[in-house]
Amino acid sequence: MKKCKTLFISNRNDVTTDYLISKFESYSTEFLRIDSEDINSLDIEYNDKYGTLVTKGDLIYQLSDVQAAYYRRSPSTFVSSDDELDKPYLYNERRHFFEGVYLSLNDCKWINPIFNTYAGERKLMQLSLAKKIGLFIPETIVTNKLVKAKLFLSRNENSIVKPISHGLQQRGNVFYSIYTSSISLNHFKELELTDTFDTPIYLQKKIPNELDIRVTIIGKTMFSVSIEKDNTEEVDWRKPHIRKTYKEHPLPQNIPEKLLLINKQLGLVYSAIDLILTPNGQYVFLEVNPVGEWGWIEKEVGCKITNTLIKELLCHK
Repeated sequence: MKKCKTLFISNRNDVTTDYLISKFESYSTEFLRIDSEDINSLDIEYNDKYGTLVTKGDLIYQLSDVQAAYYRRSPSTFVSSDDELDKPYLYNERRHFFEGVYLSLNDCKWINPIFNTYAGERKLMQLSLAKKIGLFIPETIVTNKLVKAKLFLSRNENSIVKPISHGLQQRGNVFYSIYTSSISLNHFKELELTDTFDTPIYLQKKIPNELDIRVTIIGKTMFSVSIEKDNTEEVDWRKPHIRKTYKEHPLPQNIPEKLLLINKQLGLVYSAIDLILTPNGQYVFLEVNPVGEWGWIEKEVGCKITNTLIKELLCHK
């Protein structure tokens, strides 16, 4: 059997994991990558004697050897000819199999633990936690009632709307992003909306924006970067057409300890936290992304995020 001390869990289209592994190979060759789509091509077996065995090519890996795991993506797409009526059941079976395998590695160090990642992506919990810790948060309403949404927008003439879940969506084989956008009461008047929405809408008061701040946390190490947009009226700096400049950004003394506390209470080793710095110098919490991208920060600013992640993976319990 081939030794596997580090496990990478992702999807095939995850270039961030591609990049991390390309650097990790100079430190260790004792690793295995499993993509969520691999259930159709790998020989994966769980038994009560050896635990989980994975055969990849001519090599057999015993996952009980794994000391650290980097978790990025949950199962999303399975290539198969399943009957449409059976797909929900089969998807559930596959997902529970993978999660059961990963959770059985209970002596393994996780970046991040799977269910901590799931829970940590819940934006309403993030807001409640940030407020409790003492961070400023925007005035917010999440409602499925048209009258309440209109009332909020009448009080807050400049507001934003964002997804409650992550913005990355899939239709068939096409992936696309839903970005945070400006919204006003006039937008609502132009739409034919029912009194009760199919899903709650997430509205926040628009915050005056001097800078966007992305804080990347790995263990107790923190990388803070400012993002200056060419158009300050744009609310989502991730939109590809926006021109941006990036700089390292020192945080005031009371902010880092609060961000580390959020990470700790969410049970995360890694996270990407978005803040806004207002013109009057106030830092406003927006959200936490437990699997946020970081390759662009390293490329633009030179922060040693990759090396820090690798050291964290190699520093076992």
